[in-house]
Amino acid sequence: MVKSTGTPERLGSFRSLNIPHAINVKVNKNGAPIAVWLWQCWIQIDSVDDQWHLEDEWWRKRPINRTYFSFLLENETRITVYHDHINGQWYRQNA
Repeated sequence: MVKSTGTPERLGSFRSLNIPHAINVKVNKNGAPIAVWLWQCWIQIDSVDDQWHLEDEWWRKRPINRTYFSFLLENETRITVYHDHINGQWYRQNA
């Protein structure tokens, strides 16, 4: 058993993990991503490793409708981004 420190619990000290960050993405004429803006320059996407769509919580005030992409960039960095179809913005998931 762990001995109590006598310190009261601090509510509200939690923080979210893996918060998505807005990112600029260049797409081709078909809407497929071809480059991302990182480190103050455009980096070409070498390959799309995976792609999936998530549509959920349609009954809520803020439903989820996203297409995710797992990329390998030309500099060999792997990132996951998604396109939010509700607001049209792109986000980097694992920044």
